[in-house]
Amino acid sequence: MAKKKKKFNPKTKIVPAIRRIWFHSPLRREVMLRAKVDEYYRCEKCRGLQEKVHIDHINPCVPLTGWEGYDSFIAKLFCDPSELQVICEKCHSKKTSEEVKIRKENRAKNLGSKTE
Repeated sequence: MAKKKKKFNPKTKIVPAIRRIWFHSPLRREVMLRAKVDEYYRCEKCRGLQEKVHIDHINPCVPLTGWEGYDSFIAKLFCDPSELQVICEKCHSKKTSEEVKIRKENRAKNLGSKTE
């Protein structure tokens, strides 16, 4: 039996491209400089000094209720630097996994209410 081809979803290409543009933005550099201590960066969650850190949006770009659209995503991605924080990989992984879990729960609730 031949493998069924997946339908092309442009969102899987567009969102990463927008994130790559943001990665090189002056906003990101400004926040990195704010957290720099000698050759390390201070995590704004655990306060530890780390070589590798992530720039995290305090309010997620994709709301916990789910995807709202490109305009909303871009506006939240390119937010004011005061809405960004520098956090270590461990803290970022923890925060992200919690957000993903909440989104999945919300998605399941929304799908359940549509079938009733």
